[in-house]
Amino acid sequence: MDSGTQRGLHITEFDAPERQLRGLLSRLFCGGVGLKPSRGRISFGPILDENGYGLAQNFVQTKTLRDCAAMLDCLAVSQPGDPFIIPKPAESYATLSRKKPPRLRIGWSTKALMNIETDKEVAQAVERTAKTLAQMGHEVSEDSPEFDPSVMRSMADVWFFGFDLRLEGYSKRNGRPIGPETLEPVVFTIYDTRGK
Repeated sequence: MDSGTQRGLHITEFDAPERQLRGLLSRLFCGGVGLKPSRGRISFGPILDENGYGLAQNFVQTKTLRDCAAMLDCLAVSQPGDPFIIPKPAESYATLSRKKPPRLRIGWSTKALMNIETDKEVAQAVERTAKTLAQMGHEVSEDSPEFDPSVMRSMADVWFFGFDLRLEGYSKRNGRPIGPETLEPVVFTIYDTRGK
């Protein structure tokens, strides 16, 4: 998804299998399939045990859900040093991708996150997607998780430790100033709050 879509899209999922919901939503928005696998599904081993305290995951961007499932079959292999092993399903992801998904419970929201309003076009796309998913037989409801701002700030402190220093290093190397003209709003907000 493009950065504007990432910035404005907040989909919460309730017990929705990753291979079905995330791939479907990505495909609906941009014609490609981007999957963020569950923590530990794709190994960082043997060089690292985890990245970003388990929050960062690697995978690929594909053209089809079928290709995404095939890559997941190839890459979801445990490596030495993995902190834990996630059990694989009984069938391959490629096989599962060809089956009708079970009825999912899906919560969606377009409410502002980190005080950044959702782009109007993105909000409309999320609403259309929610209607489409409901028409497909899924249980769909507008539902936005409540975030305690102090917890969000604490999480940002952990997740973005040294973020300001990395951005300043990039700025120095490429000669581009750091500011709202050169960074996405969320990225600039994170940078701007690092020194406060």
